[in-house]
Amino acid sequence: MAISVWCRSFGRMGTSGDLTRPARRRSKAAMAAGVMALAALASPAWAQTPPLPSSARPDVAPEALTPPPAPAAPGLELAPAPAGAPPAGAESVTFSLAGLDIDSGTVYTPEQLAPFYAEKIGTTVSLAEIFAIAAAIEAHYRDDGYFLTRVVVPAQRIDGGRVRLTVVEGYIKTVSVIGDTGGSRDLVEAMAKRVTDGGPARLDTVERQLLLINDLPGLTARGTLSPVAGERGASQLTIEVVRKAFDGFAAIDNRGSEFLGPWGLTLGAGMNSFTPLAERLELVVFSSLFNDSLLDDEQRLAQLSGETTLNEDGLRLRAYASYAVGQPGEALSVADVETEATRFGLSLSYPILRSRRLSLTGAVAFDYLDEDDAALDAPITEDRLRVLRGTLEGEFRDSLAGVTRATLGLHAGLDLFGASKDSDSNLSRAGADGSFTKATLELSRLQHLVSFDFGSLDLYLAAAGQLSDGPLLADEEFRLGGYRFGRGYAPGELAGDNALAGTIELQFSGVIDETTEQGRFNLPYQLYAFYDAGQVWNDEASGEADSDALTSAGAGVRLYIAEIALAEIEVAKPLTRDRSDREGEDAGRQPAVYFRLVSSF
Repeated sequence: MAISVWCRSFGRMGTSGDLTRPARRRSKAAMAAGVMALAALASPAWAQTPPLPSSARPDVAPEALTPPPAPAAPGLELAPAPAGAPPAGAESVTFSLAGLDIDSGTVYTPEQLAPFYAEKIGTTVSLAEIFAIAAAIEAHYRDDGYFLTRVVVPAQRIDGGRVRLTVVEGYIKTVSVIGDTGGSRDLVEAMAKRVTDGGPARLDTVERQLLLINDLPGLTARGTLSPVAGERGASQLTIEVVRKAFDGFAAIDNRGSEFLGPWGLTLGAGMNSFTPLAERLELVVFSSLFNDSLLDDEQRLAQLSGETTLNEDGLRLRAYASYAVGQPGEALSVADVETEATRFGLSLSYPILRSRRLSLTGAVAFDYLDEDDAALDAPITEDRLRVLRGTLEGEFRDSLAGVTRATLGLHAGLDLFGASKDSDSNLSRAGADGSFTKATLELSRLQHLVSFDFGSLDLYLAAAGQLSDGPLLADEEFRLGGYRFGRGYAPGELAGDNALAGTIELQFSGVIDETTEQGRFNLPYQLYAFYDAGQVWNDEASGEADSDALTSAGAGVRLYIAEIALAEIEVAKPLTRDRSDREGEDAGRQPAVYFRLVSSF
């Protein structure tokens, strides 16, 4: 089912200070009073303590805006015949095997293939055993990726006990591309022709090139292999391409903080592969909802992004720009708090490994961020970040019916283009500046446990962490709360320089499939229960807790509607601390009901 699952993590899980740490809890009225006092006394000394709670800040991180694409799996239709079956009565035909002559082709030498039959030399064997030797050698080729290679026992007269085997190294002679490729046909054909290098065909090469074509914006490719008449071992690969020129999505949920409004609406639209650049252009907009009006001004955000594939190896360039403004409500509205954030970025990514079983992508990126907060028209914080990032992202599908994903990142703040310095006033965190180094790691595992006639049981595990060399500005802190870790809390409940978080989720998936007089009703669903926890640590904390933690638990149901929409209802309860954006006796630990609806088209 090709459904893109998207979650909103707006409400930056960033800043710190007395007002952002529930360990030093203050009421919303106290927060507002602090904001107004700091605005009135705005000076470098006072401005080092940011008054805004983390969940009152906008998040303009580009990865939070676009639903992730469904993982591409290339369609490759082929049914390679196994080694030839022995003729009838082969077991009764016996002789003394004096030797085996193998036309071993170009991949292996006869000496490398000798272990498959050496113990049979000088013994009495049947013709069926000779066919079994041929099958074992062919399986060896297959195991090493030569999926079109055959080992045959040709018609022959066995004289003196010597038998001849022939290796037919299958290869792809021609490739044809059919279907709608938009303006990117030249690039698609260049990628496809990589499989016709003249040597024996390897499955990993064919898989990689088909996956790279599937990675092109809006394209879905399926390959079919057929023999070339009259040419031994030759095949033709026909790649059928389907293009989706335009796509989009809409998402609504209520996971925002009370300051920025719980409800939010995101709309996105993209256009794919209209030029030889195999480009994608996408516009995404977000607005909080249902406060003063249907579309209110507590938080608004827009992002424009574009990407192109630079060569047939899959090297990809991406650029984006996003702009966010906000006027946090609740108690902060009396202080006329305003937030503004602008981000630009460039990234280069390369698929180091690309197959259905194992993929590894490396990327380098540069982010440029200006973020300003003000109250009563007086500046509170002004952060300037110029960050160079390097990441490795991998996915492995193993024989245990599980999928493991990992992302390792190294991030360096650069003293370039007006980046924040420790001597600047109005920084979001005391002791921090725009020069820093940090490492991040994310791991997840989806493990199938057992199947039943009525569904299946799976276990999802995820963990993430961050390690920095010192205090970080708010945008670079590790954030807890929201959809990933700390689901019982609002986005930005806790943030810190160093962190460790994890979640465990048990999932039961099934399908409601009923046929009535009105037609067929088919509704895939997933029931789940989760527990998550996280802890943050702060370096050289000034007015902050050295460390803080949270845990939450809950359960919910996901419904996959007509293969184009996902609806989710979840109940989550904070366990070890009150939510900082709620007031009232026991209100901070009351279970919350969350709703999410995502539709891709």
